[in-house]
Amino acid sequence: MLQRWLLAAIALLPLCVGAVDLEQALERARLADPGFQAAKQELIGLMEVVPQAQAALLPNASLSAGRNRVWLDREDGGVSSTADYFSQNGTLSVRQPILRLPQWVQLKQAKTQEATREPARRRAEADLLLRVASAYFDLLYAGQSLDYIEALATASLEQLRAARRGFELGQGTRTDIDDAQARYDLAMAQGVQARQNRVLAERQLALQLGLGQGEPIKLAILPLQVTQAPAAGGSLDHWLSLAQQHNPDLQLARAKLALAQLEVDKAQAGHYPTVDAIGQRSLSKSENTQFPRSSYFSTQIGVQINIPLYAGGATESAIRQALANRERERFAVEQVSNDLAIKVQREHNTLIEGEKRLQAARQSLLSAEQLVISTGRGMMAGTRTIVDRLNAMQRRAEARRELALVLYQLHLARLKLAVLAAPDGQEAVDEVNRLLVASP
Repeated sequence: MLQRWLLAAIALLPLCVGAVDLEQALERARLADPGFQAAKQELIGLMEVVPQAQAALLPNASLSAGRNRVWLDREDGGVSSTADYFSQNGTLSVRQPILRLPQWVQLKQAKTQEATREPARRRAEADLLLRVASAYFDLLYAGQSLDYIEALATASLEQLRAARRGFELGQGTRTDIDDAQARYDLAMAQGVQARQNRVLAERQLALQLGLGQGEPIKLAILPLQVTQAPAAGGSLDHWLSLAQQHNPDLQLARAKLALAQLEVDKAQAGHYPTVDAIGQRSLSKSENTQFPRSSYFSTQIGVQINIPLYAGGATESAIRQALANRERERFAVEQVSNDLAIKVQREHNTLIEGEKRLQAARQSLLSAEQLVISTGRGMMAGTRTIVDRLNAMQRRAEARRELALVLYQLHLARLKLAVLAAPDGQEAVDEVNRLLVASP
């Protein structure tokens, strides 16, 4: 608990003080994200369903009172008379349900609904984790893509200047200039798009963290030098079994099925009689027109029985509707289970193939960097042109972006697998956090 409060206090500090890692971003989002705050209020509301259902089975007391001005014109045997007076009445009623099957079933529904607070909380946490992690990695990727494109634009400009100098000295061709100019213009156009992507990614994360427009965000980065892909941590059957036990969406779907079955029971209970114990104490003054000045006190205690005989077919219709809704929820549970299995398998397969993808992307970058070196040497030897060097530099930039994308996709897949099947995604967050470093 103390650690949680310390992390929350750190999260409240301005994000420009230092590089923010994924855990700090999550702590800040727990305090500021409107979607998560809305989910928390929904959980608070769920705490009231049981007291409301219990209230329908507890005594109900009411007090009514009235005072009226009366103008009485009376004729009796040809004799007329008038009266002007005030009438008063007051009634205290108490009703205690003894037998009300629909209300008892409703209480069971309320307890079942209240039990969904924990899976609903975990679903809100999982949704927040994935949204923040996706925005976090999107911003990192947008920033790195912009850096690579700007570096490519700078190199293209240098090559353009070199091509112009070579052409003036008679050592190059007009084609070299045109090609370098085209590459530079393309890099500038891509830079505009990359800057827009970065602004949008930064704004998306800022909204989740409760930051104002233009407030800077400095994130810890995931270095491209990371050599090991996140492990799957178990077989596919292992993760599928965990998902069946812990996935909050599946648990909520099962709870809806249970609620639908109880709704059938409540509809069928409409055929049963209800029994209430009632007590009433009444006081009336001047309410009898024969004796307008009289007062009455009355006390009643008894049992009231209501036996439903015919309601126009409404009860049978409600039962048929409840049965149809129950079948709908049963199929919904099956659909959620099938979708869950597909999602778990997709993320698990991503992690299983992750090591190969990461090594292939890393080898591609090494090859691209070697190509830049070799092309530079070839230009000095006269066997390569500026166009060849620009092609090599563009390939290196693409390889760097591809490696960064693979890294982010693999770690995001690990987080997704955790929130789909694990009881808690904190372990996966810690794994990512250990790899993040402060940006230079």
